[in-house]
Amino acid sequence: MHRPLRFFTTSPLCVGAFGLVCSLLFLPAPGSSQSCATDPETIAPIAASPTNPRYLAYKGKTAALIGVSHEYTCHILQPERNSLYCTLANYPTVFSTLNTRKNTVIRLWAAFNHSPGRDFQARKSPPGPDVPFANEHPFKYANGKWDLNVVDSPDINLTNLNVTYFNNLEAVVREAFCKDIIVELTLLDPWDGEWSLGPFHVANTVGGIGFGAKRQFLSFENLSTKQDVSDPVKKARTAQRVAVTHLVQRLKKYPNVIWEVANEADLMLSGVTPAQVTDFQKTVVGWIRANDNPFPRNHPIMVNGHQTGAFAWNVPYATLNSLHYASNSAAGVYGAIEL
Repeated sequence: MHRPLRFFTTSPLCVGAFGLVCSLLFLPAPGSSQSCATDPETIAPIAASPTNPRYLAYKGKTAALIGVSHEYTCHILQPERNSLYCTLANYPTVFSTLNTRKNTVIRLWAAFNHSPGRDFQARKSPPGPDVPFANEHPFKYANGKWDLNVVDSPDINLTNLNVTYFNNLEAVVREAFCKDIIVELTLLDPWDGEWSLGPFHVANTVGGIGFGAKRQFLSFENLSTKQDVSDPVKKARTAQRVAVTHLVQRLKKYPNVIWEVANEADLMLSGVTPAQVTDFQKTVVGWIRANDNPFPRNHPIMVNGHQTGAFAWNVPYATLNSLHYASNSAAGVYGAIEL
């Protein structure tokens, strides 16, 4: 679901900013540009300002985060959408424009519950071929199936993950770093799109590994014991966890990254409560912290929370809260604006 505007806030303090979306370069990739020579590990990560923690600080200055958040797939090839969105083919040009216009933040979504490519083709009139975008997921795809037979290894080449996906994503993040653009990296997208077409549905995977229900993408299989029980779900969870841990390990060198646990986590339609989703987000925060840099070079962790019990201050170690759908009663306006 596209979000035209985002407004950032720290938890519990506020930082003004409109969020945005595009990409960057590190490894050879479609659309690649000249990479800057600066070593990202010589710069401290974006963090709460030491003088006024209501705001974020980056490179010794207050970080005013201004941008547009509907272009969150800059790391994915989308040949038919290059004129409309930030894609792997055009992100260097998009980022240069953003930098010129003093836009300072983008948003990238990492692990989807659905298939952006299959959804796009299904919405065309008439529908297009039922295929995903190339390398749209952290998981390998061949012969109409995603392979979630993932091994937990510190060497990504031994995990069976889609290394090309990670290369493309890092290329985007580095280009953003070179253009002084902050990346809000949304690790999990749980509720958007058609779940039955995605990589965690058992009909679409090698060996029937997957979640038995859409809500399991962001909640435990057994909600009472807070555990996963069945073998297909356990294996799918391993694939999800290993993907997240390698996202963090791969990108933690970049100081311009903010980890967002999930998009609109507590805005699910049915089958799970905000409290149950929050329980699972606490687990994801544990995955992040175990793989990020140690303090003080760790990155901020954001929760996209909108209702009681689901805000960042309900999740230990989360330091930022963002939310959508704010209304201004005096102005009579309503929109997907982050506060």
